[in-house]
Amino acid sequence: TSQPLISQPFGHASQEIVNLFLCGKGVTNVFDGDMDMGDDYKLKGIASKTQVGFLSLLESSSSGSLIQVGYHLKEPEYPVWVLGSESHYTVLFSVDRSVQDEDSKGKREREIRKVFDEYDKSGGGGFVSIQDLPQVLTKARCAESLFSDFSSDIVTWYDLWSRVQTSESLQSASGKTFQMYHVNQIVKCKCTREHTPSIIPNTFLPFFNFLFFDV
Repeated sequence: TSQPLISQPFGHASQEIVNLFLCGKGVTNVFDGDMDMGDDYKLKGIASKTQVGFLSLLESSSSGSLIQVGYHLKEPEYPVWVLGSESHYTVLFSVDRSVQDEDSKGKREREIRKVFDEYDKSGGGGFVSIQDLPQVLTKARCAESLFSDFSSDIVTWYDLWSRVQTSESLQSASGKTFQMYHVNQIVKCKCTREHTPSIIPNTFLPFFNFLFFDV
């Protein structure tokens, strides 16, 4: 990239340098693999599963319309994630590796999302054209009648996944909780003592797509 890895004037790290630390390559994007935009132009993403993952507050706050983190970063080898917010980075981790176990709904979502992303030529915008929808439904083993009443020219991931969940009666596993630890270098505190890093234990329900967190 021709852009600086550390932005001025506040010294924020770019996504390229974060990716360099996480996967060994300073690529610009956080989706899985490369995205072919045509005319021999490709957007570089994360080539394979990383040991430490990455999650973005921007993805959760925009419902995935501004940025979409791929499964290579969402589901790393170890249950440790760098969390990106609008102001700084924090770390979420667990000592229990079972937090990464998937239920049947999560596995089905991954299967369909993989097919959806193959046809998503929006540069990470999270939609496919209505012309490509029949191929997506067939390859993902979804009912062809899902969009019989649909009139838009594009289909977003939310459109597809919400209809699949209703059609296939998919439900998340209930009753499972686990302990996570949130490490925040910048502590929001009104006290006058010197701020020190905080390690805050939290109990979470299972998540696969978006993680909402406080920084």
